[in-house]
Amino acid sequence: MPPSQIDVSPGCSSEEARFARAADQANRSLSPVAAPEPLTRIAGQVHIVPMETFSRGTSLDPWFVTGLAEGLGSFTYSRSGRQLALYFGLKMAVQDEELLEEVRGFFGEAGRLYRVARLSPRSDESGASAVYYRINRRDELPFVVEHFDRFPLRSAKAMAYGIWREMVEIKQEFRKPDRDRLNELVEQLSALGARRRSSS
Repeated sequence: MPPSQIDVSPGCSSEEARFARAADQANRSLSPVAAPEPLTRIAGQVHIVPMETFSRGTSLDPWFVTGLAEGLGSFTYSRSGRQLALYFGLKMAVQDEELLEEVRGFFGEAGRLYRVARLSPRSDESGASAVYYRINRRDELPFVVEHFDRFPLRSAKAMAYGIWREMVEIKQEFRKPDRDRLNELVEQLSALGARRRSSS
């Protein structure tokens, strides 16, 4: 029997009946958590459809995730001919792989973890000295946008995110993405990265 259909039989006591009715009313007031929605295009504009929760079986504080991205995250892309792929990534020491697994859980198991092999005295037995967490699938990138819109970056990296976010929006357009605008944003993101590297 569904929890919202509690049977109060004639033989039960008034106390039991009151309890059953109270439980029934509480169950009816509960509503299921909505599943994450993708970016949608309405009247020529791309809108983020809010997700009702970021509780995905992890205890990580959303601002902690933003803080990790401030220091260790990247909003970037790769090109192969006319194909453009967008990435959100976090790279940490191999000893912190468990934390990156928690971050992946925070984003609803989106993305994958990759071990980065280097010849380093700090490498583990597999030769890896770092772990890279990356989200790049078109249907998973909106999870990243939703988070950083709600818990925004406050450092200079916010500028890179703003450019990258617009690229994500354009890429959500199946039929006719604005490739000229995408190319402009690619140049802006590349120039921003070059300035950051030259100043470091």
